[in-house]
Amino acid sequence: MRGGKAVAILGVDILADDIYRMQQEIQHRMILVLCAGALFCCVLGILISGSVSGPVRKLTEGTRQLAKDNLHYRVEIRSRDEIGELADSFNAMAANLSESRERLQDYFSRSPSRWCGRSRPDPYCRAIRSAWRTLRAGSPWNWA
Repeated sequence: MRGGKAVAILGVDILADDIYRMQQEIQHRMILVLCAGALFCCVLGILISGSVSGPVRKLTEGTRQLAKDNLHYRVEIRSRDEIGELADSFNAMAANLSESRERLQDYFSRSPSRWCGRSRPDPYCRAIRSAWRTLRAGSPWNWA
């Protein structure tokens, strides 16, 4: 430039084939990046779903065990998230149920003679003794 005026103009010629080839290269790279990103997301999704569904399966098995009257079953989940907190609550609930069952068994394992005496003939005590025999004969609990 001289005095603020253009002195010469430079022209650059690029063949249309070269531009088309560059465009195709860019499209191929974009497709490759897209496929790699989709594959990465799928693998990440599988890992995350496994870390959630595994503990949920364990909790489901725990509820089945409690439903089968196995009050000593505990769920082993070592995580510090909401699922781990749920597992801790489940285990505390199972322990409380087991303790309550033991207290009930202890309370009701006392023979009716402690309540009524052996020689008390009134109808109330006869009904208690009869119910006691029925309970002990047909109960699924392990009475002492």
